[in-house]
Amino acid sequence: MKTILVPTDFSECADNALNFAIGIAKLSQLEIVVVHVLDLAETIYIDYAGPTVEYVKILREQAYEEMTKLKNRVMADDQIPIQTVVYESPVYGNIVQAGIDHHATLVVMGTKGANKLNEKLWGTYTASIISKSLIPVLAIPKDYKWLKPEKILLATNHFEKDEESWATLNDIIELFQVKLHVAVFTNEKKDKALTAVEHNRAIQSYSAYLDQRYHLQSVSENIYGSDFEQAMEDYIMVNGIDILVMFSHRRSFLESLFDPSKTRRMSYHIKIPLLAMPSKTGNV
Repeated sequence: MKTILVPTDFSECADNALNFAIGIAKLSQLEIVVVHVLDLAETIYIDYAGPTVEYVKILREQAYEEMTKLKNRVMADDQIPIQTVVYESPVYGNIVQAGIDHHATLVVMGTKGANKLNEKLWGTYTASIISKSLIPVLAIPKDYKWLKPEKILLATNHFEKDEESWATLNDIIELFQVKLHVAVFTNEKKDKALTAVEHNRAIQSYSAYLDQRYHLQSVSENIYGSDFEQAMEDYIMVNGIDILVMFSHRRSFLESLFDPSKTRRMSYHIKIPLLAMPSKTGNV
């Protein structure tokens, strides 16, 4: 790992994600690049050709001013050197482009915006980046404060062994010096008895593979329940999990984590950071 990309809309939630990235950088001497994308499509000051030239100029000036303040504050308070860059619409495409331009190895991003409109948009951008990003995305909940993680949970039913993805995840595990829990979910109501047996064998075999390949000494678990999200919630609470890790096979599920209309049990999953690892195999 070398560079952390932190998108910002200058909201409290984005600042919170930046603080988390700073915590990581202090452990690892990683470089931080903060990116702000001017969302010109959302401005009300438009004419038939799009946003007015005068208003775009004002937006640019404000963005650069805010980025300068942010950079100065971080360097003064945390003595962490950072880069700041400003792009223009589209937001999603240019956050991804910023990651490519600056060779980012991790995106750290908040899940809510500065106001009700931005909350919806920023959550959508986060979900879109998670579902399509070629680099890991660490989504930080609005009220979650930096604390060095001690336990992470990898929830999987694909038992990923992709070397490139696992090399990155292993770097993160080594950086934090965390205990890895690996779990598969068995639906008590829908899965057959044979499926439970197969899951037991698969998760034990997978854990043994990870221990041998990456020397992780992981804890393996077949989690039973009638609802995936509730089962994960219970396991996270009981075992004191600090970060939930998932490979981005299930795009619809990952996107739903940031849908404000979802039920309380789904919203639980954004109370701890979610590390979304891009899978190099299978359906995304």
